[in-house]
Amino acid sequence: MDNILIAVDGSEGGRRAAEVGVDLAARIGASVVLVCVVRSDDAWVLSQSVPRSGGEEQDLRETVAEAVDRDVFADTVGLCREQNVPFTTKVLYGSAAKKIVEEALALDASLVVIGHRGVGGVGRFFMGSTSYKVSHMAPCPVMVVPEKDRTLFEGKTGEHKIWKNFPEP
Repeated sequence: MDNILIAVDGSEGGRRAAEVGVDLAARIGASVVLVCVVRSDDAWVLSQSVPRSGGEEQDLRETVAEAVDRDVFADTVGLCREQNVPFTTKVLYGSAAKKIVEEALALDASLVVIGHRGVGGVGRFFMGSTSYKVSHMAPCPVMVVPEKDRTLFEGKTGEHKIWKNFPEP
């Protein structure tokens, strides 16, 4: 495995996906590409938290990138540095699932790691699930990490995890 694309969005699910992805990358010697996809209508909202100067369109993207660096990438970048995992960051604009799949293809990613909020049933029908779409369209394996802590860790970090909610046969 050469590179792992980790999709982060500032949510708890994204944070957990980043932890798992960075830990895996450290164990196998892979590099990480951290990707945050900003919907076009979110770009204006994000831009309000950082002072702007210069031209409108270019400035908006720079402002959004600064906000994403500060609010979304910061913790994961810290994890990469702590575990000596080589990384790059990318802010993309558009539909999350489509942009993640396109980036995985462009990078020739070995694995995509993405969080999952656990929205199911009717909620997924109306909203769609980014992790579901990515897992069905990606050109490589996809690891979907649940938002909620559903594991019981035994011993040191990284040893086998026993699923509490796993149904008995």
